[in-house]
Amino acid sequence: MAIKKYSKKKHGSKKLAENFKVSEFGCPGTDKILIDERLPKYLQKLRNYFEKKAKNPKTVSITITSGYRSPAYNRKVGGSSNSRHLEGRAVDVNVWMDGKRVASKYIMCAAQDLGFIGIGCISSTAAHLDFKKGGTYRYDERKRNKYGYFLSFSDCYKYFGVKKKSGSSTKKGKTMYVKAKAGLNVRNKASIKGKKVGALKNGTKVTVVETKGSWCRIGTGKWVAKKYLISKK
Repeated sequence: MAIKKYSKKKHGSKKLAENFKVSEFGCPGTDKILIDERLPKYLQKLRNYFEKKAKNPKTVSITITSGYRSPAYNRKVGGSSNSRHLEGRAVDVNVWMDGKRVASKYIMCAAQDLGFIGIGCISSTAAHLDFKKGGTYRYDERKRNKYGYFLSFSDCYKYFGVKKKSGSSTKKGKTMYVKAKAGLNVRNKASIKGKKVGALKNGTKVTVVETKGSWCRIGTGKWVAKKYLISKK
């Protein structure tokens, strides 16, 4: 997806989604703002998710504590030299619901289900979300591995011990098989315009965890065309 360039002065009040505008992604000390066009759309999905869970939906809000960063500001805050914030592909957020901050583990689990590529735990109530190039990754900034890097893991639910509610799109999926002699492309969203992130051979066993129209999700950020799946091999 495209990275859009904005001016805080000229475009700051421009709405990018129902509850998000350009200025919220801005960086101190610069008028320039870069924003991956997926970020506001997916942040809106995240807000909608918590509105459905809230006792009072009007109490839900998402605060972007860090969006785009200029090289100078990134150095000032101690950011990585290859930070996705420099590209406008990342945000750090807090989520508020019913008068309290939502725990980062719940933000991260929801973000995983919604299809964010990069998801990180900054603190007990702050999370990092991004759309880096490449595959999915999860990490915890509060812990380090033996090499000194942030501790990484593959599944937010398992890592934090959060139980998936039955009846939701995250419940135990249905086993299906690929029926496509030439193979089946895996895309990062439920659309033929989605970026190809892999391919499956004919006969491959998959687990469908969510269906959206003519597409099936078989993992985080992994969608395939429903018509090429069958229930029996």
